Amino acid sequence: MKTGIATALIFLILGGCHQSSPQKKEAMPAARATDDYLKRITGLPPKQRDAVFFRAIDDAGFDCQGVKGSEARAAVQGYPAWVAHCIDGRDWVVILERNGLVQVATPAQLRGAQPAPSKAPGNEAGQ
Repeated sequence: MKTGIATALIFLILGGCHQSSPQKKEAMPAARATDDYLKRITGLPPKQRDAVFFRAIDDAGFDCQGVKGSEARAAVQGYPAWVAHCIDGRDWVVILERNGLVQVATPAQLRGAQPAPSKAPGNEAGQ
């Protein structure tokens, strides 16, 4: 499965939402629980969440001109996942790992592993 990992995606995008005064930097834990990232993503307004998904898709090197909508889907190997719908009609599955990293795959790549959301035939062309 071709995947791209947007290493600091969650920190960069979500961190930019809340500006604060400079403070003494403290060591961050090596990994946070998935629930923390999951709460942050699900707590975003839909357009901001779609912007996070667009950045993940773009950072992974996939073609998407913008995300026009998204919805949660069945977990992928136990990780929370969403289907992001790009403006050009392509769908991408965005998978949130425990440490906040994001993987991106096509629904076709996941059909063997997990049930993929239904979509129109031929929508995978060019992916």
